[in-house]
Amino acid sequence: MIKFNKYLLATLISLCFLPALLWASEPANLDLAKQSVVNYYQSGEYQRDVQKVTDSAKAYLTSRLAQNKDASKKMAIVFDVDDTMVCRFGLNKADDFNDTSEAIMNRLNLSDTSKGESMDVVNAGVLDLFNFAKAHHVAIFIVTGRTESFRNSVSDELHHFGYDGWTALRLRSDDEKPLTASQYKTKARKEIVDQGYDVLLTIGDQYSDLKGGYADKGFKLPNPMYYLP
Repeated sequence: MIKFNKYLLATLISLCFLPALLWASEPANLDLAKQSVVNYYQSGEYQRDVQKVTDSAKAYLTSRLAQNKDASKKMAIVFDVDDTMVCRFGLNKADDFNDTSEAIMNRLNLSDTSKGESMDVVNAGVLDLFNFAKAHHVAIFIVTGRTESFRNSVSDELHHFGYDGWTALRLRSDDEKPLTASQYKTKARKEIVDQGYDVLLTIGDQYSDLKGGYADKGFKLPNPMYYLP
């Protein structure tokens, strides 16, 4: 009986330390992780992955359009801007990926992107999805976390990259600054639904672009550079 208790005690002690043993591995080296991000974008793999997502979104949108041939519903699609419609890899690489999510948003708000930064590029697959939706008379709502004071800059930049003919461009008001990205995006989609639209899909590079409901389906683009809750 004493021998059994010793084995039992040893087992219990080992189980107590098991979680620490399982998750005690060293994190990835930061310099190597940054280089892998650079390689991912510069190799063309990022754009290929974007194309896969937008192809799936386009196929889904096509099927939904076929289901609504009688045009009985007001259909809509929601696009995010930064690292969705426009890729900001160059802007983030220039700062060695060191900024917090708040700093990234502040830098975007303070940058003059009205003519498109030379280091920014359009996401071609997203532009194709945008034009496909527009050609099929789907209302296009653009929802960005950038602030209302930069409306003209954002609008001019989108036109510069070929995005024309959207239904509405939604930016944060001063009252919405305390909201998380997820809370703000959910609120914006609810407003669209309250206008009588069926939001067929929403597409963005952050899970906060997709969470919260008020869209039939979400499509997540890759973004290994930063995270917005």
